[in-house]
Amino acid sequence: QCETEEAAEEAADILQSRIDMQADGGAWYPESMEAWGRGVVDRQGTYVAMIASAEFKDGILASWQALFQ
Repeated sequence: QCETEEAAEEAADILQSRIDMQADGGAWYPESMEAWGRGVVDRQGTYVAMIASAEFKDGILASWQALFQ
């Protein structure tokens, strides 16, 4: 959780950069890079989540988003 929406947007940008870096070879192993490539950053107001999971991303994302409905 960030103190402001602007800070949350900055955090989301940082987390997206992390996903991009790992997907572009930083994760070393092909399977890991593939999982990172499917990663997402989701911002809900001042809350930010980075979700990168080979098998469970969709379920984790849905559970995260449900917290804000």
